[in-house]
Amino acid sequence: NHKPYPDRLLQRVPKDELPAVDLFVTTADSELEPPIITINTVLSLLAVDYPTNKLACYVSDDGCSPITFYSLMEASKFAKIWVPFCKKYNVQVR
Repeated sequence: NHKPYPDRLLQRVPKDELPAVDLFVTTADSELEPPIITINTVLSLLAVDYPTNKLACYVSDDGCSPITFYSLMEASKFAKIWVPFCKKYNVQVR
């Protein structure tokens, strides 16, 4: 059995020594893969407790869907409120 303890990470590694992380979210078809799923994934990744200058999130939409693009634009507006809320109240990913 392996049990992770993410809260202990910063006890072993200082925040300034954590590596830079690039997160890629891929999507292809907005009908088979609703944009809300992509948006929830992106918001969850951005709310992770990690130094913001070392975290980058990229979305690759192979279908070039306008609805996915518009959803991401709206989600970025929402993220300006949601991400600080998650960090302030220690909201964790399920």
